[in-house]
Amino acid sequence: MSARRLELSEASNGGWIVTETLGVDAEGRMLVSTRAAFTDTADVLAGLEQILRPSSGSTLSMQEGDV
Repeated sequence: MSARRLELSEASNGGWIVTETLGVDAEGRMLVSTRAAFTDTADVLAGLEQILRPSSGSTLSMQEGDV
């Protein structure tokens, strides 16, 4: 099982966006999914708790992204 890669980045409006790297398609393009968008720090902390909670039987690895 491959590790999940999540990236937290600040939006131009001061909010936060969480994206997850899904892999690479047949043509070599990186596939990403926007997991969530938050308006303030308190929302980020509460939302990340839900996103980072691994499903049963899985492992989780998080790498720091550009913030």
